Amino acid sequence: MYHHVRSARLAAYFTHRKSACLQALFYWIIFLFIFRMWQAMQKVA
Repeated sequence: MYHHVRSARLAAYFTHRKSACLQALFYWIIFLFIFRMWQAMQKVA
């Protein structure tokens, strides 16, 4: 019983970590996209 609870907690922790990593990746992609757009506008100006 205790082991099962522990493994469930571990699974929840890992899914939380995975979602956090995905969120960080998502924000990083948005940041890169905006940065590229800004660079392109600088070249045009």
